Amino acid sequence: MDLLKLAKYNKWAGDKTRDVLKNVSNEEYLQELGEPFTKDLNTLQKIIEHSIRRLEFVLNQISVESDEKLEENTPKMENLTLEKSIERWKKIDEELATFLKNEVTGTAEFPISGREGVAVAKEDLLFMFFNHTTYHRGQLMLALSKLGKETTGTDYIRYIFAEMFKK
Repeated sequence: MDLLKLAKYNKWAGDKTRDVLKNVSNEEYLQELGEPFTKDLNTLQKIIEHSIRRLEFVLNQISVESDEKLEENTPKMENLTLEKSIERWKKIDEELATFLKNEVTGTAEFPISGREGVAVAKEDLLFMFFNHTTYHRGQLMLALSKLGKETTGTDYIRYIFAEMFKK
């Protein structure tokens, strides 16, 4: 599994998503989306903030020693404007790609509902994260479509073609 390649793809897909999000008004950013979105993720703001928290969680978990706790290492999330959210999201994507230039070894604590956290290989945690991020990008594209906004494709094959043809 080439995690650096996945991180580069993740940044590319994040950049494409952030580019179309720049065309969203503040009202649209905060607008409740209704079905099929859940109460916890029913606005663009909530979906983006959730994604940022997951990014920060993973980056913090893989960057710290296994005996450090999540609460001590994850910055608090406030209701950020769309512009600030986009900046923060991009910065974290870049940090993750930079971090993955080094080998990732060891385990990180991963919380499970109703239980103590379990030790998970950092490589597996990253793979799970990249997969989960794809899910949230899909939610954002569905939300943008529902709002009548432009969407973009971020499938991995599009990334491969973009990389092939940029040379």
